[in-house]
Amino acid sequence: MITELRALQKLQQIVPVLVRHLDAYVELAQQDLAAAGKALIAKTRALVLLAISAVFAITMLCLLLIAATWDGEYRLVAIGGLAAVFLVIATIAAVTLTRRRPEGAFATLRREWRQDRAVFEAWLARGKEEEEHAPGYADHATHTPHSRQTLHTL
Repeated sequence: MITELRALQKLQQIVPVLVRHLDAYVELAQQDLAAAGKALIAKTRALVLLAISAVFAITMLCLLLIAATWDGEYRLVAIGGLAAVFLVIATIAAVTLTRRRPEGAFATLRREWRQDRAVFEAWLARGKEEEEHAPGYADHATHTPHSRQTLHTL
């Protein structure tokens, strides 16, 4: 009974802390979502502009090269060379994209969660040590094994 009362007292101490942390996690998630949304919009705009500009510039350069070699004997070499260059660029881009590992959404929330979990586990371990060193704990724990399990579940 004494152990169960102590477990309830610990629960009363920890519930407000958990509620505050839960509220902070929600706030962090909202901040991460807002930041990720803004970053995604900015990145998408820049990527679209880059893609349109690059396609236009590359098309013009290719047309210039083909027009310059049209009447000569190197017309097919120029076209084949352009195809080879684009193939190499596409391969490098594919390899680069597959090797990059973005931090991902909710990185701040995950980091805070890990830190808080470590603090919480240390707090529980400290409470368990205090409980085991309390007078009469060993006698009481041998009579009510369920109370020891209750402490571990908190």
